[in-house]
Amino acid sequence: SFMALFWSVILLCIVMLMGALFVCQGLSDVYDDEAIALADRQWAFRHYGTPLRSTYTIFELTFSGCWLSYARLLVDKVNPAWSMFFFVYVFAVMFAMFRIISALFLRDALALAAQDHEVALLAEEAKKKQVADKLATFFKQADTSGDG
Repeated sequence: SFMALFWSVILLCIVMLMGALFVCQGLSDVYDDEAIALADRQWAFRHYGTPLRSTYTIFELTFSGCWLSYARLLVDKVNPAWSMFFFVYVFAVMFAMFRIISALFLRDALALAAQDHEVALLAEEAKKKQVADKLATFFKQADTSGDG
């Protein structure tokens, strides 16, 4: 149904925004860290440096299927602890939430299919009754002697 889709999208957007803000805030000290190569810091800032950039990157990470390319540099060059964030995010959002959303739509589709089946059964019963009525009328008209 539309409401299930609406609330699923709202929940997904909230989780994506929370993840984006977490990464943006978590990397705020990295951009000035001289121990990390300048190119890596620039890459991190270009993808996660502002809330808007971070949100867009998390959006791409979620829907494009290439989350590894957005996670690998942070894990390898910045801090291996980022692997825990991406593990939780990928498992929670990309696996669990999408499965829940899919289950909601599957449930609605099955409910509609059951209703369609009930409607088809009712139509078939009405058709059988109509045929039975026609046969009864035919036999009544054919019984000219009235003895059945």
